Amino acid sequence: MKNKTLKKTLLISTGLLAAGGICIGIGIAMGGSPVFYLDNEGIHLKETTACPETVQDYAGQKQLAAFEKIEVDLKYGEFSLEEGDSYSVEYLLAGDREEPVCQVENGTLIVKEGDFGETQEGNRWYFRLWGEEGERRQDDPYVKITVPKGARLKEVSVDAPWDIDLAANLSAEKLSVKTSYGEIKMEDWNGIDLSIYDEDGDIKTGNLTGNKVEITGLYGDLNIGCIESTQASLEAENGSVTVFAGTQGTLDVKNSYGDTNIYEMQKADAYGYDLYTEYGEIHFSGYEMMENENGDAAEYRKQAPGSAVIRVSAENGDIKIRENVARSTLEETVAETKSVDEEE
Repeated sequence: MKNKTLKKTLLISTGLLAAGGICIGIGIAMGGSPVFYLDNEGIHLKETTACPETVQDYAGQKQLAAFEKIEVDLKYGEFSLEEGDSYSVEYLLAGDREEPVCQVENGTLIVKEGDFGETQEGNRWYFRLWGEEGERRQDDPYVKITVPKGARLKEVSVDAPWDIDLAANLSAEKLSVKTSYGEIKMEDWNGIDLSIYDEDGDIKTGNLTGNKVEITGLYGDLNIGCIESTQASLEAENGSVTVFAGTQGTLDVKNSYGDTNIYEMQKADAYGYDLYTEYGEIHFSGYEMMENENGDAAEYRKQAPGSAVIRVSAENGDIKIRENVARSTLEETVAETKSVDEEE
């Protein structure tokens, strides 16, 4: 009895769906649209109420007074910081949000994108049964800030969802960079505290000099220049880590799934080591270290003769260390050693 009722219900449901599809198809064939939207006044069909195809974005470009701090909070867009002749800002932000804040206040440049709410066309949410509504945007949103060459900043905080490009050789006492779905690129940095977080994207930096360095990349590769820091921490969940170890301080690397490549600026015996990989191998300048007793993990420890210490903890990946690297740029060193790694 239950099976008959179920079959009957399924047949009726299928018939109703088919009938609905036929009706929609006829409506579209006669010039209708499957798009409707909801705003403060209720539900509207696209064809019965005027609906702009594009939203007027917020665009601006202006010269600014000198500032010492930068606070950027974007919901939707890319960010770049460049060197130039003066302090300035340029932006193009989505018009379907509240008007953004862009001003210098008490020596701090604040750029903050608005939330969804009362916008140029009010509260409006679009729905489409299938297909694509088409691009309602004119260009990709972005914010570009320019500072004079050699400018010294006290604090820079950037939170943007897409790519972040810090082209300027930054001198900032405190630098915090965070993105969700984009790459982070930056040149040299000199300061006190540095924090970089990327949820899904590669991180690439120049040389980093400061008291404390923290870099986290969940899904992406880390390519880091020479770190001269009292305490440096690198963490990767799923990606390779390549970094230059400086002449002092502790370099702590945690890598779950990926190889770790460390290029030392001194000879290998100038560093202390605490190396461990659960499923992988440890290589020093091409020579493989022996596995430990359990046959899976490999580890190596050595007392530091000075202040330079390298610690690596890996779950699934090799640890490769090359000593006394003469060249300072990441690209040249990687190019020189790539063929050697392939031969090994």
